[in-house]
Amino acid sequence: MLKEKQKFLILGLGETGYACAKWLNKHGHEVFCSDTRSGHQNIEDFLKLGVSKNNIKFNLNKDNFLDHIDSSFDFVVVSPGLSPESDLLKAIVNFSQENEIKIISEIDLFYEAVKSNSKQIKIIGITGTNGKTTVTSMVRLMCEYAGLKSVEAGNISPSALTVVCEFEEKNSWPDVISLELSSAQLFYTDYICLDASTILNITQDHIDWHGSMEAYIASKKKIFSHSKIAVVDENQFKEFGLSNALVYRDSLPINKEDIGIKEVNGMKWFCTTDKNLMPVEAMKIRGNHNVLNAMAAMQLCRAIDLPFEPLLTALRDYEAHNHRCTYVRDIQGVNFIDDSKGTNVGATVAAIDGMYRNLVVILGGEGKGQDFTPLYESLRNRTKSNGLKGIVLIGKDKNILSHYLNIKDFKFEETIPVVVVNTIDEAVVESFKLAQSGDLVLLSPACASIDMFKNYHERGVKFVEAINELALSKGEIA
Repeated sequence: MLKEKQKFLILGLGETGYACAKWLNKHGHEVFCSDTRSGHQNIEDFLKLGVSKNNIKFNLNKDNFLDHIDSSFDFVVVSPGLSPESDLLKAIVNFSQENEIKIISEIDLFYEAVKSNSKQIKIIGITGTNGKTTVTSMVRLMCEYAGLKSVEAGNISPSALTVVCEFEEKNSWPDVISLELSSAQLFYTDYICLDASTILNITQDHIDWHGSMEAYIASKKKIFSHSKIAVVDENQFKEFGLSNALVYRDSLPINKEDIGIKEVNGMKWFCTTDKNLMPVEAMKIRGNHNVLNAMAAMQLCRAIDLPFEPLLTALRDYEAHNHRCTYVRDIQGVNFIDDSKGTNVGATVAAIDGMYRNLVVILGGEGKGQDFTPLYESLRNRTKSNGLKGIVLIGKDKNILSHYLNIKDFKFEETIPVVVVNTIDEAVVESFKLAQSGDLVLLSPACASIDMFKNYHERGVKFVEAINELALSKGEIA
């Protein structure tokens, strides 16, 4: 794809843009950087790379974009933070097509760097609305247990090119790269070949970025057109009709290469058609969504010919990342669960459906234009079975959620308490009031965190801090 000393315009000066500038500058290309913001705190870092100050511009918009690009450029590298639905991106894409300038992503450059290395590195790609980070880290751990040097990168952070720069500097490359890919990254990516890939699931998310659910799905499905082997669940296998696929099922396996689930003496086991592999309960992580994640991770590793034994050992040892259905603590018999990573409806539905005790759920934040119908259905079913003790709403779209919970046939406020609060501290206090000993309080907002916090991590940290403060007020040790 690349030739010597070509001219690149990098759109966006965040982590991805910095990694692209660093790698391109190191390899002798001419680098220009533009950002829609009026300035950036990391500009000195770009200058230290050797990028000329005259080549860094700000305040990029649809009206002045021709001040940032001309027909002499060979490539435009687009940050995944920039929506193709924006007037700015539409203008730049049209100009680029008219002038035969290629639009690429950081992931394209990542692959260019990896394939130029003499070592035969396996690249495994993971996408999906929910579970990407879990499966990406599972795959890395499984590969390590199989004796392979493995790293995880991509949407999970560090960025893909960041780890490539580290490999080049140390002259030490891994055997396997477990690569988390978002729909935004896939949208702009066209020059990658993955050894194996999976789409874990697709539910509504980032509709504001893509413009429609159809566009979001199309972006996710691109991963299979850039992959040697696809790992799919049984529904995807029927829908996509892929010939080069490994299948996992939430039921008995059908074909020799399938991984599935069977019940033995009342206990669920991972299995193939001819072998029981491991009891599901042997995993430290819980929830049916994690059972599916585990099978996807195993099949991704099987796609690069790894044996079952180290994969199963890794599954037994694997522990969840922070803020992903993580147990926090108990206060007077009430257990608090931190699922701040539940930033969309699908993730929260999976979390709710995976909890088998009575619960109070904390919802709300930046709704991202999602359809909350699946969440409504999950909450309604849980309430009718007397499993939902209350709902606490927080964040920018709390009133939208409150309205949504009462516009259909089932009125939540007529059945269970629905409490609207302003802070995470209030949410913890009010949810505790609604719970009884033996119940769960689940923070799984179904929304982004940027209305109140820097990111989902900070939201989770503040949630834990509020829980510890509540514990102190109840005479317990924080």
